[in-house]
Amino acid sequence: MFEHILVPLDGTEHAERALPVAARIARATGGTLTLVNVVLPPTAYETFTVNKNPVLYPDAHEVRLERAFTYLDETLDRYGPDLIGVKTEKTVTSGIASSTFFEEARLLHVDLIVLCS
Repeated sequence: MFEHILVPLDGTEHAERALPVAARIARATGGTLTLVNVVLPPTAYETFTVNKNPVLYPDAHEVRLERAFTYLDETLDRYGPDLIGVKTEKTVTSGIASSTFFEEARLLHVDLIVLCS
């Protein structure tokens, strides 16, 4: 039935409200729950100083990826009691949030996306 369930998370409590519901569905169907977080794609992150010289941040994308994985780990810990008995996975990818969530769902062959609106 629902073998693979995706929960898109954007770092807000509102998005996380989908987790207990998704966990109940996964537990009832024996499915796997995949938490997905999307970060902005790699670009030239920079700021300009008063004299108009750019200050580049070449490691900004890696920092965002690391923070996203940390966020997913913390979220799994925080919702641990709701996720008992549920196989979970986590994915961090780059792109524009809404389209990237759906692309990940297609690539992962998910059966159901659970989110709060």
